[in-house]
Amino acid sequence: HPNVVTLLAAFLSEERNESYLLLGDAGDNLHAARERGEVSPRDVRRHARSVLRALEHVHAHGVVHRDVKGGNILVGKDGVATLIDFGVARHVSVPDQFPAARYGTPGYQAPELLMTDMRAAERDVRLYQKVDAFAMGCTLFFLCTGR
Repeated sequence: HPNVVTLLAAFLSEERNESYLLLGDAGDNLHAARERGEVSPRDVRRHARSVLRALEHVHAHGVVHRDVKGGNILVGKDGVATLIDFGVARHVSVPDQFPAARYGTPGYQAPELLMTDMRAAERDVRLYQKVDAFAMGCTLFFLCTGR
């Protein structure tokens, strides 16, 4: 998908997990660009559509990102937004090893992740898709307001 970073290779061992991504002409992340005042309302709309298409694509393949934020969206010199950093992503068929609240970035986490007992909720694929959508909403709020 043109708005999802390309995975070249992934390795898993007892010592560590490694993945190699093709970033190419990666450009800058949206968070840093917004902090410098370089993101217009038109840019926000265009990049939001791109990232929402990326999320729709990964969700359709059973993957949830779990850390959507401006810092994980790169905009290349061609103006194309790319969703990156799938380090805490998971396929919905793989059970979590840790509580759901451990994933993501504070300020972008959905309230559901802060529940004390997530065991039943974690089994619901739609919850994680909603969590990605909530984080995207927080990202859009930041891009529009700087807060």
